[in-house]
Amino acid sequence: MTTVSSPILDNNRLDHQRDGLLAWQGWHVRVPTDWSPIKIEGDFDRGFVAMADLDRERIGIRWQQARKNGDPHKLVAAAMINEVGVLAAAEATASNNEHWSAARLYIEPDPPGRDVWIAYSAATGRLVQIVYQAVRRDNVLRDTLVPHVRDTGEAGGATLWAAFWLNVTLPRPMKLNAQRLNVGDLALSFATPAGELLVRQMAAARVALARRPLSAWVTANREPKRYRPVDEPETVTVAGMAGVMQRYTRRRRLVLARWIPRGFVSYCMHDTASDRLTIVRAPDDDLAQQAINGIGQLNAAAVGKDGGP
Repeated sequence: MTTVSSPILDNNRLDHQRDGLLAWQGWHVRVPTDWSPIKIEGDFDRGFVAMADLDRERIGIRWQQARKNGDPHKLVAAAMINEVGVLAAAEATASNNEHWSAARLYIEPDPPGRDVWIAYSAATGRLVQIVYQAVRRDNVLRDTLVPHVRDTGEAGGATLWAAFWLNVTLPRPMKLNAQRLNVGDLALSFATPAGELLVRQMAAARVALARRPLSAWVTANREPKRYRPVDEPETVTVAGMAGVMQRYTRRRRLVLARWIPRGFVSYCMHDTASDRLTIVRAPDDDLAQQAINGIGQLNAAAVGKDGGP
């Protein structure tokens, strides 16, 4: 079993006293810790995320595949005109760095208004756009967000997903099938050739465990009409967490239903340090353990020895 490391964390540590991280569909951005996603839609090729604090919506992040073989500077310029208009786009300034082939930044001269940044990523061929709702002139987009937004795509084969307090580094790129981001209960479901990978975390594990033990939570995601347990739940320790594991196989009457995965393994782990319950369901044991090892890396590797980002 291989431990997964995040290429994002290795080169871009976070100071969690100031910063959070939203990582989605191959891109990531540092944001203030009191901002949370309120809308997430789309897939790798095209999508939108809105983030807000307790008072109002703060930013919208949009991404889409750009026209193939197009000039990055012309693509960004055209997207800026489409967003703010010809006159305002003429006031936008270049915002290039080593992470982007082309980028432009428009700052609203007389807020309230919208600050807009648009860039082209050679790594993915996507245009990434951030719109910041500027109530006053604070330069949050220019000074806080733009320096720390990246579009790495499938860098190193591993991909990082982070929203709210759930973060997981997957060993290879996978298509996101579904997400459930409820208060205290976060879940991401990914498609693999052999079946589903489910990563779920629940806060206040002590409350959850008061209702049912770990051995009951590990069976919570099974489908009794399709699968039966291979054996009894087994006590395990993975990534320093104690938990329970159980294997399931497809029922004999469904042996010809080849569209139904043959089986899966389910883990339920209790992280006593953060008081969270982690449930992972995967087609095989190796992938399940890699996913468990990839959970919470931002918490473990957020701050370096010097205490800074």
